[in-house]
Amino acid sequence: MSDNKELGISEELRQFVEALVNEVVIEGTSFENYKRYLFRFCGSENIEYESLEKNLIEFFDVLGEWKSLQTKSSSMMAKILARDCCLSEDFVEQLLTAVKVEYTREEPEKPRRQLDLGQEENVSEYQELMADLIPDLVQKKERLDVHLYFVKKIAQNSGLDGDEIATALSDFLSMYCDFLQEHPGGEAFTNSETRLLKYQATLAHIDQSVLETIL
Repeated sequence: MSDNKELGISEELRQFVEALVNEVVIEGTSFENYKRYLFRFCGSENIEYESLEKNLIEFFDVLGEWKSLQTKSSSMMAKILARDCCLSEDFVEQLLTAVKVEYTREEPEKPRRQLDLGQEENVSEYQELMADLIPDLVQKKERLDVHLYFVKKIAQNSGLDGDEIATALSDFLSMYCDFLQEHPGGEAFTNSETRLLKYQATLAHIDQSVLETIL
């Protein structure tokens, strides 16, 4: 659980931001209604208002995606962005549950994959994201550009070059789609195609166990 010391804010500001987010997300109140109060709080605590405002807007966008798509990647992005919005982990967990809508999946959700990267605690946030996002991009035909900003942000948080990751990931998906077109009948990729995909996956820092789920 993130306490106020870890968030770098007072208890009063934490409670205000969480109440603000609850009003915007759950009650549908406009964020504009609270900006002047948030500005005053930030001034009293020497927090840069412009950055917090931008982070909150991004957080609201991700919550909108979570409402409609219910993907693990949108849930993970919300939790990561929350750190820059002065929101505690417990609050975000409760918020994600509160806004969850009824929907039916075509297939039951599969157990979370374990990546072949040693102990689970050493798995980076970026690699965890790829484990959830790659199947959505490939099998559900989700658009990369919708996720690209957050992919780059999480990659940078994991010590990677966001721009290089974006290029490598785009190239990987293009290569995969090209190979699919070469096998319209659903035939397995050739050994040469598989080797090329594995190489491109390493450039995009995609774990091989994730690659195996889409080949």
